[in-house]
Amino acid sequence: MPENIGATGAPYITKIPRQDENADIQTALRLYHYGEDTNNPDEISPESLAGHLNDLEQSKVNLQAADLLSSNLDTIVTTGFYSQQNAANAVGNNYPEDYAGLLTVVNDNGVVSQVYHVIGEVGNIINKAYWRVRFSGSWSNWNAFVTPSEVTEITGQLYHTKSVTWTRSEADAKYAPKFFTENSKIANHTLELADINKVVNMSVAGGGTLTVPNSSTTSFDHGSVVNVYNSSDNVLSIVAATGVVVRNIGTLEPFKEASLRYRGNNEWVAAGPLY
Repeated sequence: MPENIGATGAPYITKIPRQDENADIQTALRLYHYGEDTNNPDEISPESLAGHLNDLEQSKVNLQAADLLSSNLDTIVTTGFYSQQNAANAVGNNYPEDYAGLLTVVNDNGVVSQVYHVIGEVGNIINKAYWRVRFSGSWSNWNAFVTPSEVTEITGQLYHTKSVTWTRSEADAKYAPKFFTENSKIANHTLELADINKVVNMSVAGGGTLTVPNSSTTSFDHGSVVNVYNSSDNVLSIVAATGVVVRNIGTLEPFKEASLRYRGNNEWVAAGPLY
């Protein structure tokens, strides 16, 4: 019977005939290379030289990046390194951006991961990475690795640092005030920007009229909110200027309060006890 050669626990153990078997050199080499005494083995033994080499072939990652040429990235599913040297080849081929770059692929039994590092071009180095996965035959969308500077650019405008101070007016322009102060009116009134995040106190003899203006004359930001309080003894009429739609428009009875919210494109929504 053949015996194994190689120290116990060695990474490569192969078979050769024992000395007392008096095997010829061809038999010994076939056992050494294939694990079987035949020129055409049915199955290569994992403990043969060919079996070890086959295992290395299946597990290696090529260090030399293969040129993607005009390939569609959806079809690149073999583990390895790839390069795209021509930005024109990226157009229409499911790249995250139409630029030259480097691709890394890992395939684990059909689950595929792709990472594409966008290089850019001469005079426009981008240096940005994207990743996606293919699972159950479908590709996910590309996601981008975000740099700290990009995070600051996106979120910085939403927050202020300890070194920044604001006046009350500047704070109100950024955020809704903590308390709704009143803008008191004793005559008919057309809403204006100064009424945003305020309560317009309509104290008009006979009730009066509050007009919601057209955006061509007063440019409210999308989402602007104005509250209206009728402090007179008569019914207040809320009306829309030409070209303006106010949903649930109506009249406001004495000592009642309603809210008006701007949805954009000259459309407002009223909420509250309007009749």
